[in-house]
Amino acid sequence: VVGSQSGSPTTPGRILDGATRAQQWSYPDGFRGNPVFGNFRGTADQREFAIVERWGVTRIFVSQPIFSPVAEINSGEVGAYAVQDVNGDGYKELIIGQGQWGSIMAYSTTTGQTVFNWPNNEHGVSAIAVGNLDGQSGLELVYGAGLTSSGRDVLRVIDTSSGVLRHEASDEAGPHSTLVRVDIEGNSSDELAFVTRQSNSSYNGGNLIILDATTGNELRRRASAFDSGF
Repeated sequence: VVGSQSGSPTTPGRILDGATRAQQWSYPDGFRGNPVFGNFRGTADQREFAIVERWGVTRIFVSQPIFSPVAEINSGEVGAYAVQDVNGDGYKELIIGQGQWGSIMAYSTTTGQTVFNWPNNEHGVSAIAVGNLDGQSGLELVYGAGLTSSGRDVLRVIDTSSGVLRHEASDEAGPHSTLVRVDIEGNSSDELAFVTRQSNSSYNGGNLIILDATTGNELRRRASAFDSGF
C-alpha cells in the first residue's frame, strides 16, 4: 500500500504486488494516512486494510472481489492507533488514541459503532499496544500519554473487558540510587528502597520509592526523602 501524507487529492493511492512490485490497483482519491491490516469485514481468508488519517476519517477497503472502499469511520484527531479483536467477535476493532485531551476509543470495523470510550486526562497518546500481559484470560491495553505537553508522562494498563485501570506508572528518569533491601516495617518481610534522579518529565526532583521485595509491588512513595511523615 503506497500513499501520500501531504493530503493532496492529485496523488493516487496504489496497491503494489509484494513480490513483483507491479501495480495491482490505483485509488484516485489517494491514501492520505497510514495503513493497517486485518480481518475487518470478511471471512478469515479475506484480508482488508484501512487507511488511518491523522485528522479526519479512517477508510476501510476490501480486496475481494475487487479493491474498493466500503466504509468510513470518523476517527477525529489520531495520536496513536492499533487494530485488535478486543470483544471476541472475530473481527479486529480499530483502536484510536486521540490527540490533546481526547479519549482511548475502539470502533467496530463492521458497524462503525463505538466499542469503548475511555477518557484520557493527559495530553495526547503517543503509542498503543494490546496483548495478554498477565497470562490470564482477556486482553490488556497499554498506552502512553503526556509526551506532547509539559508535565508528567504516563504509562497505563487497562483491562479491555471492564475498562478498569490495572496499572499506571509516571515517567521517572534515572540513574536511580543504589537499591537497599531491608525490613523497614519490622514485619519479617523485606522491602526495597531507591531514589530516582528526577520525575514529572524532569519538572520535579527525585522520588523515594518503597517496593515489596517479594512481589515487586509499590508500597508508597514520597517526592522527597526528607518529607515528614514518610
